Amino acid sequence: MEEGFVVVTLKDFRGEGNSYQRVVYISSEKAEEIKQPALVEKYIKQLNNAG
Repeated sequence: MEEGFVVVTLKDFRGEGNSYQRVVYISSEKAEEIKQPALVEKYIKQLNNAG
């Protein structure tokens, strides 16, 4: 992954307990969720292939 980007896995403890992933850029003064589908897919694939 590129420096400054992280994949965060969130768990919904209410309801069915589903989890979902978000890509967040953290190399600025405030963290910002990345919403560009191509970037989100790229980083989530990298994470899944790293394991």
